Amino acid sequence: MLNQFPREGFLAGITSTVFRKLGQHKRALELADKAYSLQPGDMTAIFQAGAYRALGDVDNAVATFQKALQHNPSRYHIKLDIGDLLCDEGKIKEGLQYYDNVLKVEPQQSWAYPSALYYRFALDENSKWQQELEAYAAAHPENNRATHMLRLFELFKIRQQPYRLYLPEPSEATIAILKQIQDMPGDKLNKPGSADNVFKIGLSSLEAPSSRLALETFLEPVMHF
Repeated sequence: MLNQFPREGFLAGITSTVFRKLGQHKRALELADKAYSLQPGDMTAIFQAGAYRALGDVDNAVATFQKALQHNPSRYHIKLDIGDLLCDEGKIKEGLQYYDNVLKVEPQQSWAYPSALYYRFALDENSKWQQELEAYAAAHPENNRATHMLRLFELFKIRQQPYRLYLPEPSEATIAILKQIQDMPGDKLNKPGSADNVFKIGLSSLEAPSSRLALETFLEPVMHF
C-alpha cells in the first residue's frame, strides 16, 4: 500500500506502528519521520514519539510528544504519555505536572488519578496516597491502571524488607567478578592453569566465606585452586 500511495502521510504513520510492534524500531522511526514530513500534525508527531520511545530515546520521545501538543493542546492523552515517560525515568516532579494538568480538567481521570497517587507516594512515602488509591481502586474495579499502581505499592513494600520478603543481589566484590568471567572468551576459560586464568582482586573489608565458595564452585570446571 505504501508503494501504491507514497504520499499518504497517515498511511506511513500507521505502517510505522506496525513495524514498531514487530520490533523493527529504526524502520518504524524512518516511516514516522516520513509521515510527519508529508502530513505535519499531532497524530503523525505521536507516531514519531512512539518510535523514539520504542528505541529508548526518552528525551526525543518527550520532545516529540510536546510537539504533538503544540499541534493540538486539547489532546490530554499526549500529556498522559509524557507523564508516564518522565515518571518511568525517575523525573517524577516533572511527570506529575503533566498528570496534574489533566486532573485540573478532569479531577479523577481514570489514568492520571491513580498514576498521580502512586508517584506522590514515591516522593514522600505518605501512606494517605496509598489509602486514597486503595479506595479509588475498590470503587473502580474495572480500572486496570489503578490495579497496576496498587501492585507497584506492594512491590515497594517488598523492596523495603530485604531478606524477609526477597533476596537482594549480592554486593560482594568476589561475586561481582563472576560477571566479568562470564564475558571472557571460552578458549581462555578452557585452559586450566593458564596464566590468563589468574585473577587478582583487592578487598577493602572482609567478605562472607560463602562468596569465595561460590566463586570456586563456579570456576571449578575450568580452573584449579
